[in-house]
Amino acid sequence: MRQPPLPVLSQSARQAAGRRHDQDVEPRHPRSAGKARIDERHRVPQALLHRVPGEPERIPVDRRPAQQAHPRRPMPLAMLAPQKPWVVAVTFLAKELERNGLDPEHGIDRHFVDAADAASKPIKSLETLEDQLGIFDKMPDATQELFLREALEEADLVGKQIAELTDAWKRGDEAALGKLLATSYEKAEYKTLQKQLIFDRNVRMAKAVEGMLAGADDVFVVVGVAHLVGEGGVVDLLRKAKHPVDRL
Repeated sequence: MRQPPLPVLSQSARQAAGRRHDQDVEPRHPRSAGKARIDERHRVPQALLHRVPGEPERIPVDRRPAQQAHPRRPMPLAMLAPQKPWVVAVTFLAKELERNGLDPEHGIDRHFVDAADAASKPIKSLETLEDQLGIFDKMPDATQELFLREALEEADLVGKQIAELTDAWKRGDEAALGKLLATSYEKAEYKTLQKQLIFDRNVRMAKAVEGMLAGADDVFVVVGVAHLVGEGGVVDLLRKAKHPVDRL
């Protein structure tokens, strides 16, 4: 039997939320949702598939196909070649996370969705998965290829990064979490992505939470840790809006 992933206080808070459970993105079927949403809009135009002489069916990464870029993590080129570089990078990173023990079916969000379903509490998303995919899809081509290249080259660091993040999360070390999460966006090319993927969404989530606070219902809200910690996080924005926020 799977054990609750959070302390008793968080379980009590969830149970006290009488009417609704809110999540940052659509909560159900995490594996299939991403695959279903990566459709023709996220594919490389057919003309670009022929830009490398002698390799008409491969997307170049520094003039190399993905399989050669990381031979120990071969990917099915027939499936990934038509996709934009960011799609390949996200697919590859998702596989790396699973290889290192992070199964989306056993995530914190999945735990609370199951609990809300069991208690017959309605679930509402703060945004859609398509909203997130759209942010990646608007990245410039050069940034997408940099994203893919680094995903492949730094694959062996994923396990260490997960261990460090998990340790900081379990200890409740907000400063360490903020520092670790910020390293993903250190390059100048990623600053726009960081603004759109993290800070702009934080503002929208905080406003949504404020709307809930104005209502009469007790609501349990689940968002990813990257949106909670540091300046410009959801907690920081709520405090700046004069809402009291306490850690359990």
